[in-house]
Amino acid sequence: MKELWRPSKRDLRSPIRTRVHPARMLVTMILACLGCAHAPDSQPNPIAGRPVYPLASLQRSGCFGSCPVYTVVIRSDGTVDWDGVAFVDVKGHATRTLTASDLAVLRAAFDEAGYFELNENYACFEATDNPTATVTFGDGRREKQIRHYYGCRSAKGLDVITRLESRIDEIAKTSLWIGDAPRLGKQ
Repeated sequence: MKELWRPSKRDLRSPIRTRVHPARMLVTMILACLGCAHAPDSQPNPIAGRPVYPLASLQRSGCFGSCPVYTVVIRSDGTVDWDGVAFVDVKGHATRTLTASDLAVLRAAFDEAGYFELNENYACFEATDNPTATVTFGDGRREKQIRHYYGCRSAKGLDVITRLESRIDEIAKTSLWIGDAPRLGKQ
């Protein structure tokens, strides 16, 4: 059998002692480039043919105690993404799907709250060691984020944002993942 390649003295000094066929190298480079391709944030909705985008999210931070720490994101196609961090029954990622009527109820809750007219920050510090809730909502044309520190007790509009946070939890059914964990910061 004929030897196709024989190392020279220079090749033996090199730390790489094997050669790769040019076609194999080309295929490897193409696959590596394809693996690095960035997927857009909005994915096509196979049901409606519309892009899927984050519709609403609720993030709850920790407190001096055992407040549930999690983030829930509700997408325009009804997908609910849960990421539990601490003082919840389900830690890590979980998903479920909302119905079209659930999504309509969620949108109505934001409309009823007058979400886009609310303050962006309810973070006066009248008490310490309380959790923070961050609510984000986008209706496809605009997006807004509201930060609510539960140590802020006298700001105008607190009852509205607090009710909205509870409605998001109810609609997304976060109690399935929170479980029997204490619910400090909830009303």
